[in-house]
Amino acid sequence: MEEDPLIAAKTRDRFNEKALYGKRIVVHKKLGNRLPYPDFMFNFICVDIGALKGKEPLLSEYYRLLRPFGTLVLGGISGAGDSLSLPKKRLKELVANGGDIDGKFHALKDQQWHVINRGKLPGSGEWSHQYADPGNTACSEDIRISGDLRLQWYGKPGPYRMFDRHSYTTAPVYSGGRLFTLGEKILYANDAYNGRLLWEKELPSLEPRVNLPRDCGYMVTDRDHVYLAIENNCLEINARSGKTERKFSCPKINDEYDYNWGYAAMADGLLFGSSVRSGNFYTEGRGPWYDDSGFKKAKDSHKVLSDCLFAVDLAGNSRAWKYNGVIINSTIAIGGDQIYFVENRNPKVLQDKSRRLSGGKEWMALYLVALDVKTGKPVWEKGMQFEQRTPVFFSTYKEDILMLLRSSTKSFDLRAIDAKSGKLMWDREHGWENDNHGAHRRHPVIVGDVVYQQPRAYDLKTGEEKWSTSKVGVGGNCGTLSASSTMLFSRLSDYPGFIDLGQEMNKENLVEITRPGCWINIIPAGGMVLVPEAGSGCSCEYSIHASMGFLPRKN
Repeated sequence: MEEDPLIAAKTRDRFNEKALYGKRIVVHKKLGNRLPYPDFMFNFICVDIGALKGKEPLLSEYYRLLRPFGTLVLGGISGAGDSLSLPKKRLKELVANGGDIDGKFHALKDQQWHVINRGKLPGSGEWSHQYADPGNTACSEDIRISGDLRLQWYGKPGPYRMFDRHSYTTAPVYSGGRLFTLGEKILYANDAYNGRLLWEKELPSLEPRVNLPRDCGYMVTDRDHVYLAIENNCLEINARSGKTERKFSCPKINDEYDYNWGYAAMADGLLFGSSVRSGNFYTEGRGPWYDDSGFKKAKDSHKVLSDCLFAVDLAGNSRAWKYNGVIINSTIAIGGDQIYFVENRNPKVLQDKSRRLSGGKEWMALYLVALDVKTGKPVWEKGMQFEQRTPVFFSTYKEDILMLLRSSTKSFDLRAIDAKSGKLMWDREHGWENDNHGAHRRHPVIVGDVVYQQPRAYDLKTGEEKWSTSKVGVGGNCGTLSASSTMLFSRLSDYPGFIDLGQEMNKENLVEITRPGCWINIIPAGGMVLVPEAGSGCSCEYSIHASMGFLPRKN
């Protein structure tokens, strides 16, 4: 930034002569004290105090422009000591009051620098798993997001190499300011705050896994790594560089079959996985809609099964435990130092070569099981009775309550289970909004002490009905809900939209030029609302196919 137009022009010429200007280096003319950039735009800000010629640095502006997890460096040569002393008091105040920053002072031989590192935004949330967290709540618990949102960025990835919107594929995941989106044999990493494409990783051996409502998540992240299941391995990928650092293999349970890594989750320093017989994932991503509700194409709703569940100690680089059993992938959830799932012990299923559970009598002999998350030892188990032919079957954990959700031929059946004992607390049943476009296969969302299962919502602890989505017209558009602590997100009126959970229950579209996918791709995390491209293959009247990020105006 330069106020003097002559100096700005000379600086541009100097970089242009060295072929450096334009792509990585630009010179902008400074006008006033409001810098012409959106909030959180820069990863790194460097301020030469000497170049300010006695003027005070615009600390509030630097703070506004610095993205979370970014760095501000402010200083200069030692000869500018008087100038360096100017911001010291204000820097100390900024560090003391910022809540998300820490500062250090570095004195070199002939230079002095203040280094300010910004951390996680206070109150911002994470979306590290398929349904936000290991408990599958589909809620990021981000309290910063409000209904007054503006477009922060748009760009890559676009529709090329993205899965068809009808595939119901894996959700994007977010942690530490980075957004990870899986495409066809490729993984994209974006800066969540300015949209910059950080890296792309080619994955030639990645077999597309679709129809996730009948399977499970297979990509998770923390601030340092992304863990992605491919074939019989789970790759540990460096979140910053995209390089594979380690590979973990899934156990082989029966020598007659090859196995693939199925489930993926993280908790308490453990990486959780499951072993699925090869050939049982849904992989046909362009063609099937996986939306049947009348069981005319019942195979679309068969549940993927695993032959075992296991945990890997990441620090020790060794397997912590393994549990053998035929496990319904979509029912695995973690919380309260336990891991929960529904196991099928029907002899016919155990002896079958297939590991897709059909809708017939194979639904007999179901058991809800809880294991100790660190040892894999059984804590309790309960026999379960369910109606045959269920389009979806999910489990969700929060605050010592395990929610089981099954969809029958016309309605949703919710059961609240005491996670410590396995005892039934309450159960409710309500009808679908309709029998198509995904209304019969919604995933539950837990926000605070309310569980939302379109078109109803219930008190998590008592089962008392709290809300009806019909009041605000959520409707039956394809897609399922994602949430922050204050808002619900989905495809509303064909576009990506939200319902503000405040008293007025405002309903709005984020934009009306694009569409979200048919499962989850609206990610409210990091104080942002992130919508990676997921409308690929759609021939409807949408003018833009691109990834987008939205930020509250009152940030």
